[in-house]
Amino acid sequence: MPARNPVHWKFGAFELDPAKRALLKHGRKLKLQEQPFQILSALLDRNGEVVTRDELRQLLWPADTFVDFDNSLSIAVRKLRQTLNDEVAKPRYIETLPRVGYRFIAPIEIAQPASEAPPSPTAAAAPERAIEPTAPDAGPPRRRTRRWAWGLIPGAIVLALVLWIPVSQHNRAANASIALRPAVAILGFRNLTARPDRNWESTALAEWLSTDLEDGGRLRTIPGESVAHTKSDLALPDVDGFSSSTLAKIRRNTGADYVVAGSFFDTAAATGGNVRLDLRMQDTRSGQTVLAVSRTTSPDDLPGLTKLAGMAIRQKLGVALAAAPPQRADASVPPYFEGLDKLRHFHARGARDLLEQAVAADPKNALAHHALSQAWAALGYAEIAKREAHQAWDLSGNLPSAERLSIEAGYRTASAEWDQAIRIYRQLRDLFPDDEDYGLRLAHAQILAGQPKDAQATLDRLRQLPPPAADDAAIQLVQSEAAGKLGEFEQARAFAAGAAAAAESRGAHILLAQARALECRNLIQLSRLEQAAATCQSAQQIYTRAGDRAGTASATGYLASTRFMLGDLDAAHTLYAQALNINREIGSEGTAAWERNGLANILWQEGDLAAARRQYQESLRVARLVSSRFDEADALGNIGFTWMLEGNLPQARDLFHQALALFQEMSDKAGVASVSNNLGHTMYFAGELPDAAAALAKALAAAREIGYKLDAADALAWMGRVSLAQARFDDARRQFDESVKLANETGNPVFVAQCRLAAAALPLATGRPAEAEAAARDSLALFDRQNRRRQGLEARMLLAEALLAQGKTAAAREALDQAAPLANSSQQLTARLEFDIVARRNLEAAIATAAQRGLVAYQLPARLALAELQLEHGNRTAPRTLEILEHDARSRGFEAIARQAAAARSKPVAHALAMPSILREVENHPGKLVSVCAVFVLLIVSIR
Repeated sequence: MPARNPVHWKFGAFELDPAKRALLKHGRKLKLQEQPFQILSALLDRNGEVVTRDELRQLLWPADTFVDFDNSLSIAVRKLRQTLNDEVAKPRYIETLPRVGYRFIAPIEIAQPASEAPPSPTAAAAPERAIEPTAPDAGPPRRRTRRWAWGLIPGAIVLALVLWIPVSQHNRAANASIALRPAVAILGFRNLTARPDRNWESTALAEWLSTDLEDGGRLRTIPGESVAHTKSDLALPDVDGFSSSTLAKIRRNTGADYVVAGSFFDTAAATGGNVRLDLRMQDTRSGQTVLAVSRTTSPDDLPGLTKLAGMAIRQKLGVALAAAPPQRADASVPPYFEGLDKLRHFHARGARDLLEQAVAADPKNALAHHALSQAWAALGYAEIAKREAHQAWDLSGNLPSAERLSIEAGYRTASAEWDQAIRIYRQLRDLFPDDEDYGLRLAHAQILAGQPKDAQATLDRLRQLPPPAADDAAIQLVQSEAAGKLGEFEQARAFAAGAAAAAESRGAHILLAQARALECRNLIQLSRLEQAAATCQSAQQIYTRAGDRAGTASATGYLASTRFMLGDLDAAHTLYAQALNINREIGSEGTAAWERNGLANILWQEGDLAAARRQYQESLRVARLVSSRFDEADALGNIGFTWMLEGNLPQARDLFHQALALFQEMSDKAGVASVSNNLGHTMYFAGELPDAAAALAKALAAAREIGYKLDAADALAWMGRVSLAQARFDDARRQFDESVKLANETGNPVFVAQCRLAAAALPLATGRPAEAEAAARDSLALFDRQNRRRQGLEARMLLAEALLAQGKTAAAREALDQAAPLANSSQQLTARLEFDIVARRNLEAAIATAAQRGLVAYQLPARLALAELQLEHGNRTAPRTLEILEHDARSRGFEAIARQAAAARSKPVAHALAMPSILREVENHPGKLVSVCAVFVLLIVSIR
């Protein structure tokens, strides 16, 4: 992150000269080591912005350098502060943002280099680059999914990061090796006619002028979406000119070199006269007005009016017009421009209705089809959005080559043909290296394609562009998505927090809301729930103030998740319902899978699996209604998961296979990993250990390929269970250890506790019950603090087994007494069966139920428990029962149970196992001592 220009910075009594590597105070050179010098240069270069700790790490230490980064960075910053005589508590120069980074806060003076000056009007125009459209061949779609509601990505975040990236090109500066094109932000034109039916003309004039200026690729214009958000963020009034300070803010938010604004007056209604356009162009760096234009034309030739204005701007900037005129949106379809305006102001349903009118009026208008595709996508209608995107691509032949490619990339994205989308975005990025947006789109396509590491490389390249070319907030937002995809939730949270700080520093409210919502999501993953709730509420409030109701619904859904995970199910239910109602009101019900799945999780947590399944089935209905194969596959997997928990393995298996087929068809590796994992569970329950191992290995491979640590850790934990059942203890130990290691890397303490609890079964099975007890108690403490009743039940059952194995019967009984109401109220058959086995109750009924449902993994241990009880009570048929069990378990690969049955069978009837019962009788009924002694005599006789 080197300084973008060899300038001198002055602040207070200090002056920094990067070219001479010197820090001066009152003209006297100070001694400053290299790392503090680089940190100061970076902070001054990004004055007022947050420079994250990760950015400083990349600056100071190469990727292959291994140091104690946190401590080394803190030391370097402390040395810098000592040199500047600055204080942490009351900073004059360097502000610390705990766990995020640093910001330079003092006023500075900068000697601007020549490269920062406005382009000369006589500057040579950049040559046009020819781009050919690609053939419409198919490619594999991919998407990430999870079976847990809190793992899904709400549509508002994805749309904000993908959908709102426009077709038109965005201004960004680049490094010194890239020829920079002047960038123009068209802020719009006031309608002085006072005729509401002509309001569409303001948007039309801006769009037509943008088309003229972009022709040939010699100029860049800030897209209308960015302009709309900036006007909202900065509360810009509708005026013809702005102050220098306001222009500086516009430049910082958009990267524009020039701002165009003005007004138009249609005299035709009153006098039958012409339309007059008054236009003013200002330099955002100097604050000066560099061009003032007034042009008139007939009311029937509004595009001609903007062409005249565009020619004046081009002439001023020294950029000639291309030979071929650009394609225009037809002036006869005002609904197109009205729909664009609504789309940019978060009214997707209204935009859809207007854009459908535009398409009906002009069916061959590629731009109208493209915008309509965006509106349908915002509402969650993926298949209809794909259809409109394909129409736009088919009709884009007369558009400029870059715009054709962008529209095709939009179609590939709507179709989830990520390989094709990646190829196109990479081509556009390489052709326009000074345009950051193509790099951001490329990174997003790579993330959605299951290539987050490639996305990180793309984003690292973008970071080489100096501000304002590299929008720090936008890049960190996408970096957060990539890190989350890799299961690196702490890093993802830090990136989101950095994005929020950068967005807040420049007043970019929508971007700030998106960053805080994303930070909230990662805090949820990290189980930092109170902090997550506060962050969610902040995002919710910002979205509400901005009028982004879809964003409000998304943040409300996240907030509901925090309440759910804190155990406040009533509050969670209320918030999920509020979010779902907002989506219904704005017509975006197709994007509300998060809320429906959240409601289902509440029902599941309350023990009502049937009601949870009905909610998942509603998600399936909506997914099929809006033709979203992604959500359909996810819903099928969720429904199958409820059937699996209820013990209906055939139904679960059928639904898992349906979901898996859809995910494989879409080449969705994350979906394949999740469903294959659940299939592995199902096969394990059914006693199909080799098939379970194969399914889990497939899940692990898919999760590792995309770097998703949570699914990989879960698959390894279940592979450990399979190995444990097969008495392959070394394999089980390796798998459990790797599972816990990966879980720790996610930073999610609840998930870590779950993996540790699974691993505790190994020491219990290999004669180390005290070790198992400690692990169970640690996990249970966390589950109880977070009101995780289902996990708490599992922990109490394992704890009881570990205590019984150590002879701590009173403590074991206490654990079982606490678990009993949870087990009795659970609709999860597997949980009830496991409790019956551990508590040694209802074993005959448990065996019958497990046999009827094909739950071999529960039937065999239930048979073992019953045979051991029979052995304890002197049943002479117990050895034969154990012999049959040993044979059955070994034939199915359950070697561990076979060995336990063999060990129990080798003991004489009613010996060691009878003693605890006898002693309890003596303790409870001392008068029976004579009878007990008689029993001992019989035992001795039987032994002889």
